[in-house]
Amino acid sequence: MMMYNQELKFLLRFYNCMKASTRIIINKIKQGRGYKYTLKCNYCHKEFILMGKEYNSGYGYYCGVICANKGEHRGYKGKVKLKNYIGIKTNDPRANYRGYYPEHRLVMEKYIKRKLSKKEYVHHKNGNTQDNRIENLEIKTPSEHANIHCPKTGKEVKCNNCNKIIYKNLYVLKLFKNYYCSRKCYLDYRWNKKYVNNEI
Repeated sequence: MMMYNQELKFLLRFYNCMKASTRIIINKIKQGRGYKYTLKCNYCHKEFILMGKEYNSGYGYYCGVICANKGEHRGYKGKVKLKNYIGIKTNDPRANYRGYYPEHRLVMEKYIKRKLSKKEYVHHKNGNTQDNRIENLEIKTPSEHANIHCPKTGKEVKCNNCNKIIYKNLYVLKLFKNYYCSRKCYLDYRWNKKYVNNEI
């Protein structure tokens, strides 16, 4: 199987994260401006040819998609990297198209003995997304999780109409002098000022 075939280029992008520790180079031949590599597959040990462009892009650990799917991925047996998280092969209907589901969510579900909803996020306390020990995991709401990773930069102010305490970011504080918790409060305030107090 030739790795430089057009059909495989697209498929191999999905397996870019599924790499063994090293690429085994058997031969390197100068061809035009670049090189042509003869490599050995880390799974089936067959020899295959790879063009320099694909080699420089990070390919060359496996001879094809089938071997990449069966091989060991970054040292985790039966696991892959899903962005910054570890994924486990499972029959869960919530898994992605390859059948992998985030390990940290499975660990939390096993601990609480129920399935997590979409509005329940699992947060890594020490910031290491590869550390999926139950001591390092906690359930957060989307807003709580966002506040941890994207802390607020603003202050609390009172609504001019109902005196409810609301949060406004620095950009809004610079633009306006009066603050409202909703459009209804804004319209009520304007109505009272115009028709009741006759200030406008």
